[in-house]
Amino acid sequence: MKAAQSGSAVFAAHFAECPDCRELYNIYRAQARSTEHGLERPSDDAVASLYAIPLMERVRKVVRKLKGYITYDSWSPLPDLQLRDTGRGAERRLRLEADDITLELSAERQTNGWDLTARAYCGDQVVTSDYILTSDGLRITASVHQCFFWSSQKPPRRLGLRSTDTSIDFGHLRWK
Repeated sequence: MKAAQSGSAVFAAHFAECPDCRELYNIYRAQARSTEHGLERPSDDAVASLYAIPLMERVRKVVRKLKGYITYDSWSPLPDLQLRDTGRGAERRLRLEADDITLELSAERQTNGWDLTARAYCGDQVVTSDYILTSDGLRITASVHQCFFWSSQKPPRRLGLRSTDTSIDFGHLRWK
């Protein structure tokens, strides 16, 4: 927000690559200039997105690199043949863990792809806003509801979480 008010794009390299952040920056900058006191009350989603901008920058030195694994899969008891015919409305729930971080993922099959929702926890505390989610090259920021929401033509093959000092790789996911 301070960058937009001052007009200096501290994350210029990131803005060149990320249309979402560039759009938020430009919207806030236009609003800040349009009134005497600037934008007084941005939406909660706008604030959440603005706070996530530093997380979108590539981390130069990661202090903690963690490897995650699946601890629960709602599809595990189903036979392979049944999984090949997943149609509209089919849902898969995954719990992935790495050290003290848990990522819960819900994936629902739609006519034109998948709707996905994820939330990160440390113990019983939601820590989603401390991370960005990476899914097959996409970088997804948390919503104001402390969830990651996205849609995709195909289900995610690779998931990860990244904070300013931690990188978690949950590895390759199989979707039979």
